Amino acid sequence: HPDTLSRMKTVAVIYSQLGRVNEALQLQELLVELSKKFLGEDQPSTLSREQSLISKFLKMGRYKEAVQLGEPLVSFSKKVLGKEHPDTLARIQSLIFTYLKLERYIEALDLGEPLLEVSQRILGEEHPDTLSRMKTVAAAYSQLGRYNEALQLQEPLVELSKKSLGDEHPKTLSRIDDMKYTRSQLGK
Repeated sequence: HPDTLSRMKTVAVIYSQLGRVNEALQLQELLVELSKKFLGEDQPSTLSREQSLISKFLKMGRYKEAVQLGEPLVSFSKKVLGKEHPDTLARIQSLIFTYLKLERYIEALDLGEPLLEVSQRILGEEHPDTLSRMKTVAAAYSQLGRYNEALQLQEPLVELSKKSLGDEHPKTLSRIDDMKYTRSQLGK
C-alpha cells in the first residue's frame, strides 16, 4: 500500500538521522524494490526513492553502487519525465558527481557539458544550480589537463559568484581557489 511505503521511507529517514546507516540502507533498498513492484518503475515516487538510495550510497562512499543505479535512473528519468525536467537534471548532476569521484572524467564531461548548456538556457547564468554545474565541468576539464577550458569557465564563475553570493562567501572563496590552481597550472 502507498501509505506503508511512505511510512517505510519515514523510518529509513529516522534510522539515517540516528546514525543507523546500515538499517536505513536496507530499508531504502526494500522500499525501492517494493515501489517498482507495486507502483511501477515509471512512477515519480519510485524514481525519487531510487535517487534517495543513490544519495545514501554516495554518503557512504559506495560510488560504484551509486553508478550502477544512477546510469539507468538517468536514462529512465529522461524517458519518463523528459530531458529538461528539474528532477532529471538533478539526477544527471548526481551521476556526474559520482563519475568525478570514480575518476571517470571523460564520462563526467560528456554529461556535464550538455547539462551546463541546458542549465544556462533554462535557469540562467546566475542560478545556483548553473554555478554549481560550471564548477563541476571546470573540475572535469582540470582533471583532464584541459586548463584553458577550465579557466574559461572559472573566471566568469568567480565573477558571478561574487555578484550573487558576495566576495567572502565560502563557495566564492572555493571557486577563487580553483581558479588560482588552474592559473598556476598554466604558469599565470
